[in-house]
Amino acid sequence: DGPLESRLQACVVFGAQRTATQDMEFALDQLVEIAARALSPGINDPFTAITCVDRLSSALARLAAHGQPAAWHRDAEGVPRVLDRPPGFAEALDAAFHPIRQCARDNAPVAIRLMAAMAELSAVCTDPDQRAALRRHADQLLRNAAAHFGDPGDLADLRARHRQMVCSPGSQAGGD
Repeated sequence: DGPLESRLQACVVFGAQRTATQDMEFALDQLVEIAARALSPGINDPFTAITCVDRLSSALARLAAHGQPAAWHRDAEGVPRVLDRPPGFAEALDAAFHPIRQCARDNAPVAIRLMAAMAELSAVCTDPDQRAALRRHADQLLRNAAAHFGDPGDLADLRARHRQMVCSPGSQAGGD
């Protein structure tokens, strides 16, 4: 081992386990897993799932505000040294909300909170691609709810939040 190799090895941690600090998708997956388990029939804990949705939407808002993470990490002189391919907003949104939406298809409180989170995200997202990804998820959630909700009042609440998302500043006008 030369001095450069030793210094490089000191900068990188290798291991068999993923970590939340090194792998954003792993952190998202952990919260999604907690939410999915909370929504299982044996546990039926919508409040835990809602807390997970809130945490995930907060992380997505930060990702939207900071844009796509830099793929190249540069040294002090600006020379590219390490190539990283972290997920962008749409990929992170898919990883975070797609499984929860599937698990919450007949759980009105969680589905309504998920739609409200998308409306809040839409209000802070300025990128058209981010808004399109949010719209796609919101439309899927609304279709799922229309097919699975038993209470018309719950569906009306969800539709109202969908309209809020669709009509947020900067979004393209449209209906549900």
